[in-house]
Amino acid sequence: MVDTTLDPPREGNLRNYAAIAIVLLDGIGFGVVSPLLPFIVLNFGGTPTLVTQLVGLYALAGFAGSILSGDLCDRFGRVNLVRGTLAGSVVAYLGMAFATSLLGLFFFRGLAGLMTGRDSVVRTMATDGLPPEQHVQKIGTLAAINTIGSAVGPGLASIIGVITQQGADYYRMVFFVATGCTIFTAVLVFLAWRTADPPRRSAAQVKTQSKRLVALAPLWGALTVSFAGSYSLATVLTITAIFGHQAFGWGAVETGWALVGISGSITWGRLVAVPWCAKHWGLKRTLVTSLLLGVPALLAASYSFNSVSFAVGVALIGFTATGTTVLAHGVVSRHAPPTHRGLLMGVAHALWAAALFLGAMINGPLLEFVARGAPYQLAAIVLIAAVPIALWKLEPKPAAAGT
Repeated sequence: MVDTTLDPPREGNLRNYAAIAIVLLDGIGFGVVSPLLPFIVLNFGGTPTLVTQLVGLYALAGFAGSILSGDLCDRFGRVNLVRGTLAGSVVAYLGMAFATSLLGLFFFRGLAGLMTGRDSVVRTMATDGLPPEQHVQKIGTLAAINTIGSAVGPGLASIIGVITQQGADYYRMVFFVATGCTIFTAVLVFLAWRTADPPRRSAAQVKTQSKRLVALAPLWGALTVSFAGSYSLATVLTITAIFGHQAFGWGAVETGWALVGISGSITWGRLVAVPWCAKHWGLKRTLVTSLLLGVPALLAASYSFNSVSFAVGVALIGFTATGTTVLAHGVVSRHAPPTHRGLLMGVAHALWAAALFLGAMINGPLLEFVARGAPYQLAAIVLIAAVPIALWKLEPKPAAAGT
């Protein structure tokens, strides 16, 4: 039997604040180093192809890390897993700071990606013991705060560049800031969770409970829908800059403003719109609505005739895609067996990494060799294919805690 009793109010509040700080600082740590990595690769004599491969490596490592972290946190406890991955992130950031070759940079960037599996674990920790109807709100809030952190990070890197005048120690100073964010996060975890939580399943439960997962088809349907939403968002993130430049002559400033609009729509959707709709309309109706709204938004971006219509289209895609992913994650969180919640939330997070990797690998050739709007059209087809799955029964009866 899993202990799902709620914490005392004071300790519970501390853990809520700690979870918010963890996802915020993780987002800042990711965002502050991301703008520098392409230039570090080029400084080491790398090519633009190696830059995209570094992105792909990070996504693949995140895919593996999310599934592995989700499974291990069920078996050995969530707190121990978060502590271990934070230590790994510190090693990864310091390794990149002192890397002297492309091989070292790739190795430690891959390690950083592997450690991102804790994101799903933190969301699982934050929803452990909550009433099911609060899961979507909690997951959406944490996801929105992580997005804010990821948006703050590049600005922080720019400020550091101004202070250091982009001198010899500029890159290393940015990695030190990311390391500091991670260490501070580790301190928060220690203060909020002084003792490790018990494992959610024993070795004897692994075989029988794993068989039950095969029968929980609605959960796997929700994960499939989550991938569809993630792929549409990955398409926007990987193609918008190139599309805008080719079609409308956008430069860095225009692309930056478009990304601000996308981040704003994602944050508003995660914090306000999606939880409100889920509460008043229900998960399934809101999920189907998000999918259906995403299709014309993708097609509008594909066939845009000016910069304004394109910017509005991609911003709407960001909103609808985040609605799809947050709601699908909410279905998984609410109805997964307690013994496998961490694993299934890890799989949900891994699908985002897989979508980002596929978007990076597929959309470039589509845009270059097929048609400029082909990536958005393919993403629209993916969303259309997900609608029948969303209409399927996505809200089974919650599994009993002791089974």
